[in-house]
Amino acid sequence: MRDSGDIGRHLGCGLPSRGGSERSTTDGVKACSPTGTPLLSLSRVHHAYEVDRRHVTAVHDLELDIHAGEVLALVGPQGSGKSTTLNLVAGIETPLHGRVLRGGRPVPAEELQPFVVLLRPFMERELSAMAACLSSDGRWRLALARSLRAGARVIACELPRNRAASKSIMNALLLLARRGMGAVVATEDHEVGRLAHRRVHLRPMLIPPPTA
Repeated sequence: MRDSGDIGRHLGCGLPSRGGSERSTTDGVKACSPTGTPLLSLSRVHHAYEVDRRHVTAVHDLELDIHAGEVLALVGPQGSGKSTTLNLVAGIETPLHGRVLRGGRPVPAEELQPFVVLLRPFMERELSAMAACLSSDGRWRLALARSLRAGARVIACELPRNRAASKSIMNALLLLARRGMGAVVATEDHEVGRLAHRRVHLRPMLIPPPTA
């Protein structure tokens, strides 16, 4: 499996080690090695942006598999490529190099959007207004279920910074995974990341100085 073991060599871009993947066991969640064809894969994906006349690499040579029945956590600080990876998974952005595969078959970005649901975090100022929903797993699961489009098999979710809210969302995703969904979440919180079946640890890329 490509994103187990030493994933750091696929995520380096000149760094000695960009990240690593590991399995975890939480209450009621059995850690196991996924088998079969992944629902979605990123194969040697590279993506970058131009920021203030600087070529900033977000992800480099990224290999990632998302399987049915599991929640995969991307864990790392701001600037480590978590949001970009979610955008690539959801077809919001197209990689500069590499391939995105659905069921082992390369697909264009527009074919990913009905297949993947992308959920962005609630803004910090909205957390107080959403507290009633987030404090109830049942009500959150209902809100999450309503966001799913027909045919969607993968949920890509950028978790909020609020730990209690993130844990509630993770519990809902773990229940959906038991029903055959696949999910990938992005978080800076290592404790929240440990709730996932597998974790990929990301490190920020080096940012070059502005060009003259």
